[in-house]
Amino acid sequence: MMKKRKKNLKGFTLAEEVITVILIGILIVTATGILMSAIRIFSQNVISLNAQARGIAVMDQLTDNLTYAKKLETVNSTSAFSTDAANPCSYEMILYPETTGDNNSLSSNVRLKYVSGNTWQTPVQNKLCQLNSYEVEYNIEANGSFAVIKLEVKRHGKTWYTEHRTIELKNDPLNGSTFTYTSTGGEYLYIGSLE
Repeated sequence: MMKKRKKNLKGFTLAEEVITVILIGILIVTATGILMSAIRIFSQNVISLNAQARGIAVMDQLTDNLTYAKKLETVNSTSAFSTDAANPCSYEMILYPETTGDNNSLSSNVRLKYVSGNTWQTPVQNKLCQLNSYEVEYNIEANGSFAVIKLEVKRHGKTWYTEHRTIELKNDPLNGSTFTYTSTGGEYLYIGSLE
């Protein structure tokens, strides 16, 4: 007598398998949303930190060069050095934002008077701060022996970093008068110094 084998009836029904696939799909969609949010927040933090680093670098350049300035004025060209013999400076710098495609920088044109007379060295152009796709706008308002620098760092039109700093002008470059400069005004900033 042969024993009858029982059929194995264990397994999943079609409905159970469909529900399992739907639940896995919901988990994947939720995980993807969370991951995309984390990537977006990370990217914004990187952009913000880069903007802050560039803003601090530009602000430090402005502060360092303005603190001991003997003469401040706006000029129309990056090569418009002073010809004022009554107010001689041995170090002259013209600061300006420079844009080449999507490659921005804070640049300067500098010349130095040789110690042995009135001979000037050939002006040298420098990139003081490489900004790449960031744009820096700054406004300088000086009155007497103090100057307020307001700076904004932008990327694709959105402001990512701002800073305001008040500095003391050690050599009274304005002789008690006021001075305003905006980097977006089409003019350049001339700084004459005794350094």
